[in-house]
Amino acid sequence: MAPDRIEALITVDSGEPLAMITIGGEVWVQLAGKRAPAQQPFSIPYRPPVVCEAVLTELNLSQAEPQEEKTNGVKSLHYTFPQVHSEQAMAKIFGEQSDMAILLKKLDVDLWLAKKGNWPVRMEIRSSGFCGDGRELRAHLLVDTRDANSDDIRVEPPS
Repeated sequence: MAPDRIEALITVDSGEPLAMITIGGEVWVQLAGKRAPAQQPFSIPYRPPVVCEAVLTELNLSQAEPQEEKTNGVKSLHYTFPQVHSEQAMAKIFGEQSDMAILLKKLDVDLWLAKKGNWPVRMEIRSSGFCGDGRELRAHLLVDTRDANSDDIRVEPPS
């Protein structure tokens, strides 16, 4: 079940990170040290629940032999899926008309599921392709879940 409160830090390449707090339908963003309510309707393409839903539905766990690992402090099973063919994952994550959706149809996916509870501890997605002019287009998404269900986590609206 997706949480109703999410705090995420999103970094693209080596650029300025985007901090985002989502509580129910309200979203606040912080970029370049300025925090403000997001304009509605707000859509950022690679929110963790969207990435998980888009990619996890494409995977068949019976097609991979997991390795036991400890990830983010959680006993996990690490599944590797090379070259997953997906017509819709990138469209769900980045938008139907994005270059990512149009050009990237095969994904390399690594997924770490908690041994207890089977929830995604980490997911890493990589893909690449070429634009019509020969430029390479690459995507690398990493979703890490830490301190799940910890009693000391508080996601509150910014003051």
